[in-house]
Amino acid sequence: MKHYVAVIGQMNIDFIFQGVKALPNPGEEVFATGFKICLGGGPMVIPYHLTRLGVPTRFGTFMGADFESKVAQDLLTSLDYANIEILPVEAEHPVVATSVLSTKDERSFICYNSNVDESSVDSKVLLDFFAESKIAYFPKNLEVAAALAANGCKLILDVSWVENMTLASFFDRLKFVEYFTPNDKEIKKLCAESDLLKCLDILEEHLANPIIKLGVNGVLTKHNGEYLRVPALSQFESIDPTGAGDNFLAGLIFGLHEGLTFIDSLKMGNIVGGLATEVIGCYRSDLSRDMVLSLFADYPEVDVVKESKQLDKLLNRE
Repeated sequence: MKHYVAVIGQMNIDFIFQGVKALPNPGEEVFATGFKICLGGGPMVIPYHLTRLGVPTRFGTFMGADFESKVAQDLLTSLDYANIEILPVEAEHPVVATSVLSTKDERSFICYNSNVDESSVDSKVLLDFFAESKIAYFPKNLEVAAALAANGCKLILDVSWVENMTLASFFDRLKFVEYFTPNDKEIKKLCAESDLLKCLDILEEHLANPIIKLGVNGVLTKHNGEYLRVPALSQFESIDPTGAGDNFLAGLIFGLHEGLTFIDSLKMGNIVGGLATEVIGCYRSDLSRDMVLSLFADYPEVDVVKESKQLDKLLNRE
């Protein structure tokens, strides 16, 4: 079966120390009450859950002969996921490794990342990988992105927080993007604007489908000239928000694959993102089409937002 969506990204391994009473000061040793090694978040979350939902998916990543790569492969096997293609890379440690120290009130992270990505992969190899994709995670190669967009492939671009980031730094990519998905904190920083409706106006100048993720408050968009807030569902028993943003993208793509409207696809994003918070880590092995579609059947109404004060009330109420 031909794939519908193609994603390239690094593998992530999380070494999670749970139940730490307090973070250590320099020279101190602290003990955890629980420990878990699992795959971390990032692009890998998208093909894993899309495959469980029946969406033909292609996933490319980077592996080496090192210990971390072996652990990542073993964890993939434990999740019964084999749909993976190894792309050429020279780095000795291409997998991201993160230690997570989790206290009652907060989490802290120590991360090693060799910052391997597809920018070092030959353009022809990338074009062959993405060939015939209907949707793709934005490749870190503008030449390839331009070719994909010209062939009708819809590109999704997510955002990672960088302290000095600006919207102007995304202009060379936004002209090829169909769906841009920053969260509320990120878009305020990018646009240097605290009013989210004004942020949508700014985004609309650069792409047709502006999206702002609001966490537990759902998602905000501007569609056909109207500001719309798609609320999140309230019935989730959330225990871990890790990876909720990546899983939102998986749900969005699932909705598009099913032929749903843009707004209904945002609802699917909220559903899959919310379901993922009910388990520790980013991966929900029991995720199914029936689970997702049953929640979609009773989805609440979308809010039409007329002004910023109304949006503030909606967000503060929830």
